[in-house]
Amino acid sequence: MHLVDTVAHGWDLARTLGLPYDPDAEAVHAALQMAERIPDEGREKNGSFARSVAVPDNASELERFLALLGRRVS
Repeated sequence: MHLVDTVAHGWDLARTLGLPYDPDAEAVHAALQMAERIPDEGREKNGSFARSVAVPDNASELERFLALLGRRVS
């Protein structure tokens, strides 16, 4: 989960500062695999994650990862 937090919050910080974000592809892949295991149901109860958002079929692994954690890339 530390990797999930690092990739997600790295994106948060870069977006906030208006900087590019190009994380390691292997880190994104591993974080995506972890995020895919987090059920959508019950996320609001403990406040740990927002509900996932939809992404287009051609979304990158980073975009799919962020969407699973409730972040909108566009």
